[in-house]
Amino acid sequence: MEMKNITDFEEICQMNAEIVREKLHNIPKEVLVKACKGTSPENAAWVANLYPEIDFAKESEEIGRIRISEVEEAQECVLSLLKS
Repeated sequence: MEMKNITDFEEICQMNAEIVREKLHNIPKEVLVKACKGTSPENAAWVANLYPEIDFAKESEEIGRIRISEVEEAQECVLSLLKS
């Protein structure tokens, strides 16, 4: 899938994993974890598999409950990095 055509965070699991990991190499882990809080379990697992060095369950627990606006902001951050 072409990066420029991605419109929804759910679509990233259809992308080339190596390219996604490369484009997101400097993103704070907190942003990735927040973005995954509002996605399907399959998509969240796909992202977590890209970053085995991040304990997504632990990080998610430390972040705790957040507003949907924070999830959406994190997802938009990820998408904008993928499109750049």
